[in-house]
Amino acid sequence: MTSMVTGALMYTMMVANIAAMMTNVDAPSKAYRSRFNQIEDYMTYRKLPRELRTRISNYYQARHQGKWFDDADIFKLVSKSLREEILNILCANVLNGAPMFKSRDANFINAVLLKLHHEVFQEGDIIIHQNAPGDRMFFIERGRVLVMTTTFQKELSDGDYFGEICLLTKCKRTATVQAMTLCHLFSLSARSFEEVLQGFPEIKEDLDKTANERLIHLRGQFLLK
Repeated sequence: MTSMVTGALMYTMMVANIAAMMTNVDAPSKAYRSRFNQIEDYMTYRKLPRELRTRISNYYQARHQGKWFDDADIFKLVSKSLREEILNILCANVLNGAPMFKSRDANFINAVLLKLHHEVFQEGDIIIHQNAPGDRMFFIERGRVLVMTTTFQKELSDGDYFGEICLLTKCKRTATVQAMTLCHLFSLSARSFEEVLQGFPEIKEDLDKTANERLIHLRGQFLLK
């Protein structure tokens, strides 16, 4: 009798554990659907236009791809060293493509990586407007954008970057940038970058010089077009 009761209890516990594991495995998908339902309810409640609803739905699906993860919450669960390692795998390559970050001190790069923010833009979205105040630069992980002024156009794609001048000079945007495809970008805000540079004064001095030279060069390009 004791053996039968013990066996039944063990079987019940095993089934409960398996059920809990299955629930946990699918938790990101359930969170994704739950939040998507909230968005749909909100759009219905606010009576948003159909076209806008479609763009919002498409954005949500492209941004999260069926799974809901909060990067900030995940990073709180691991050490700073592990966060740096994760970010090195995810986006170190985009920094290496920008001359202003290439061959820099590893500590500086790691500090910058911790400040990057993932953003998604849909085809046709205006990412930055010419003459608007500049508050961050962008690194293109995937996608194509068009850089435009009244006299100049240039396409950028995977591994390219834009908006770097405003990061250091605090000047207004020198061009409008529009997404040509679905774009996955990493952004670095001017405020966050300034916080990083406070610990690396020599790099700040060098980057200030590079930014001013870049600004003069770009202005010369626009005048020639």
